[in-house]
Amino acid sequence: MNEIELLESMQMHTVTDAVGKRHLLSVPITMHVSEQQKVALSTQKKFAIRYKGVVYAVVEEPVFFANRKEEICSRAFGCFSPDHAGA
Repeated sequence: MNEIELLESMQMHTVTDAVGKRHLLSVPITMHVSEQQKVALSTQKKFAIRYKGVVYAVVEEPVFFANRKEEICSRAFGCFSPDHAGA
C-alpha cells in the first residue's frame, strides 16, 4: 500500500486497482519498520513477511512513508485509545 492508497482507504474506505475498479478496504494495511529496516529494505525489489518461519505475504516494490498511526486508528475506529482492541 502506498501513501495515496492509504489516504483513499482512510477517507473513502476503498482502494482502487490498476484498472480503476474500487474495492472495499475499511482498515488500511500498513507495516511499521524501523529506520534501520527501512535502509535495508529500500534496496530490495521485494521481500517476504514471515512469522515463525511461515511466509504470510510478499511485498513487491516497497514504498516507505511516515507512520501516521494516530490518524489511521482515528479514521478506521473512531478513536485512538490503547484500550480499543483494534487500535
